[in-house]
Amino acid sequence: MDIIGTATTQITEISAARFDAEVSGGFPASYSYAWSVTSGTLISGQGTASMLWDSPSTGGNTFLATVSLLVDDGTQQASKTLNILVTPLDPPTVELSPAHGAIAFTGSAIPFSGYGTDSRNLAIPAASMTWYLDGTPWAGKSGLSSFIANPGDLTPGVHQVSLAVSDFLGYVTSATHTVTYGYAAADITLPVASGTRFDTGATINFTATPAPVPGLATFSWLLDGNVMTTNVANYSTAGIASGWHAISYYGTDSFAGVSSSTIGVWVNSLPVIGPITVTSPAQFATGPAGEQIFTKIGGEGINFSCSATDLESAGNLPGAALSWYINGDPATKSIGLNFIWLVDSPASLTIRCIATDSWGYAVSTSTVIWAWDWEQYTSDIVPGNSRFYANPGPLNSGTLLNNPTAIQAIDNTTLVVADTGNNRLIKVVRTNDGGLTTDGDINGAALDTVSPSPFSSGLTDLSYYSGQLYTLEKNAPVSLKRINPADFLVIEAITYPVGANNLNLPEGVVRGAGVFYVSDTSVGVVRRIDSSNGFFFSESVQVTTPFKLKLNSSGTYLYVTDQAAGKLYKYSSDLNPMSQQWVTNATSATDIVLTDTYILVSDVVNSKIYVHRQSDGGYVYEFGSTAANNLQNPFGLAVLGNDLYIVERTNPGRITRIRSHGW
Repeated sequence: MDIIGTATTQITEISAARFDAEVSGGFPASYSYAWSVTSGTLISGQGTASMLWDSPSTGGNTFLATVSLLVDDGTQQASKTLNILVTPLDPPTVELSPAHGAIAFTGSAIPFSGYGTDSRNLAIPAASMTWYLDGTPWAGKSGLSSFIANPGDLTPGVHQVSLAVSDFLGYVTSATHTVTYGYAAADITLPVASGTRFDTGATINFTATPAPVPGLATFSWLLDGNVMTTNVANYSTAGIASGWHAISYYGTDSFAGVSSSTIGVWVNSLPVIGPITVTSPAQFATGPAGEQIFTKIGGEGINFSCSATDLESAGNLPGAALSWYINGDPATKSIGLNFIWLVDSPASLTIRCIATDSWGYAVSTSTVIWAWDWEQYTSDIVPGNSRFYANPGPLNSGTLLNNPTAIQAIDNTTLVVADTGNNRLIKVVRTNDGGLTTDGDINGAALDTVSPSPFSSGLTDLSYYSGQLYTLEKNAPVSLKRINPADFLVIEAITYPVGANNLNLPEGVVRGAGVFYVSDTSVGVVRRIDSSNGFFFSESVQVTTPFKLKLNSSGTYLYVTDQAAGKLYKYSSDLNPMSQQWVTNATSATDIVLTDTYILVSDVVNSKIYVHRQSDGGYVYEFGSTAANNLQNPFGLAVLGNDLYIVERTNPGRITRIRSHGW
C-alpha cells in the first residue's frame, strides 16, 4: 500500500489548504485515515481522504510545518509526511507628510498626516497609528491620522518625526522624516544699510541669508517686485537703471510660509566736478605736496573758479549748485561758479567746492593753497620817498644799497645788512607791533657804519653770537673783526690766521661756542679756528668751493654750501663729514638759513630759494624765479619768526620779505 504526494510545498501564513490522499494497494474498502499537523489548525476532513488545514501565523518569520497521514486497511499501514514552508504575509505600508527634509519658517503651522495599508491592501485605522517626535511618543498625537503642529508645538531646530502603524497581525512598520522648524528669516546682509547709493552701470553685489534649499525653502531675488533670479544667496547685477529701487530677498517654505527682506538702493551717476583753478593772482610757487603758493595778502583777494556736470541731466550744474568752504568752516560758505577769498594773514588753506545735483547728491573737490605775504624794499637815498630809507649816514652820503651779501637777525626788531659795495653795515628796523598788515615791515635804516669805514677789503659776511657781531672780509690781512652791534664800532681785530695759513678769499663765517668756522673758498677748505688765540684745530678738504656756513641752534651740526658744485654739506661740529646732498637744480648754492626743521638755500644765479630738511638734507620744495618783480640775485638770508628776509644783489640792492604760515 502506498500514499502518493509531494514531499514539500509552500503556503502563506493564515491560509486554508486542502490535502487529498491517493492510496494504492491493500483493501480500499477498509482504508482508515489519520491526519496530524505540527502547527496550524486542522479544520475538517479528519478520517477522510481529504483534509482542510489553516496555516499558522509566522510572527513575521518563515518556518516549516509538517502535515502527516497514516492509512490503515486492517492488515497493513502506510504513511506520508509533507513539509510545508509557511511564509509571512507582506508587512503593512506607511506614508507620512510633510516630505522628508521639509522646512518651515518661524511662526508657520505645519500639517502632519499619515496613511497605512495591511497585507490585504486595507487601510490601517488611525487607532493603530503612533506618532513620535525625536524618538519619543509625541504627546497627544497617537491615534491620529492627521493633525496641525502650531507655532510653539516645535522648538526651533531640526526634528525627527516618525509614524508607526500596526496591522491585524500586530506587525509594525514605521517611517521617519526630518522636519526643520524655525528656519532663519530672510535677511539681506550686503549692502547692510538701506539707502546705499551706487553708480549707474556699476556691478552691485547683494548677499543674503539663509541659503536656499530648492523645493523646500525657495528664495528669489526681486527687483521692484519682479523676480530676477531664484535659489541663489548671492546676486550681482550691473543693469539697474538710475533711480530708487526696492531689492527683495523673498522666500517660501515647504508650507507656503513667507519670509522676506527688502532694502532700497539708489542708483545714479554722481555729478562730475572739475578741479579748482585760481584765476588770479598768478601762482608764485608749488609746495612740497603740490600746494599752490600765492603771495597775496589783502587787496582784491584770491579768485577761485570751478564747474560741475550733472550726468543725469547731461548738463552743467548752475552756480547755485556749487558751495565753497575754507578749511571746512561753515562760516566761510559761498555760492557760485566763482569764489573770491580775501586772505588777511599768511596761512595754509584748504579750499573745498561741493557740487550738489538735482537729486541731492553731492561731490566735492579741494585744493590746498599757501598764502604768503610778499614785500620788496628798494633802497632810497631820500627820506620819506620809500619805506626803506637806506641812507641814514654818515658814510657815503647819497648812496643806495650796493651789492648786499648778507643779512643777520639781531633781535625781533633789528637786522643788520652787510652792504658789500659800500663796505658798510646798515642796521635795518622792522615793525613788531603784531599788526597783520604791518608786522615785519621794514621801516628804514637806523644806523650806518662810521666814516671812514673799518671794512675796506671786501666785506662779505657777518655772524651774530652772544650779543656780538663778527664780520668777515675776503681781501683783508685782518679778515675777522668783532663789532659792537649798538654803534658798529670795532671792538677787536682778530689777527688770525697769519703766515702759511692766511685765509685766501674767504666767503663765509659763523661763530660758535669758542670757535669760528670759516669757508676758505679759494683753497677749498672749511676751517675751524679757536676764537681766543687763533690756534688751528682742523680743516675739511671735501668742499671744492665752500661758500656760506651756518650752525644749527644747538651748535652740533655745521651746514656748508658748495657754490660751484651746487651742493649742500653737513658736518659734525668737529668737521667730521656726515652727508652731502645736491641742492636740486641749483647752479650756485649761496647762503643758508636754518629753521627748526628746514634749511633754506639761496641760488644767486637761478634766483631761487631751495628748502631742504635739516635731518637728511633732502629736497622739499623751491620758490622764486628770474622773472620781473620776482627775486633778483638772492644772496643773504635771515629768518625772524614767520618772516624770511632776503638781500638781493640788484642795482641798486634791495631787501625782500616773505611771510609764510611757518618756515
